[in-house]
Amino acid sequence: MIGNPSYRSFLVRLWREAGAEDDVWRGEVEHIQGGAVVAVASLEAVFDLIRRAVAKDEEREPGPGPPMA
Repeated sequence: MIGNPSYRSFLVRLWREAGAEDDVWRGEVEHIQGGAVVAVASLEAVFDLIRRAVAKDEEREPGPGPPMA
């Protein structure tokens, strides 16, 4: 399934910053297929990063070709 071009997986790690006054979540997002790991400073950043990664992957991959006869 990991080799499937229509499959994406991400590992999200989240933690609360120790001693933070504003009760902020911090974390990392790892794109499993690409291997990139990016630090994030909010939950919104997690979803934004995943949206951008999927959109970028979709731009690089051609869509399905014409039906084979």
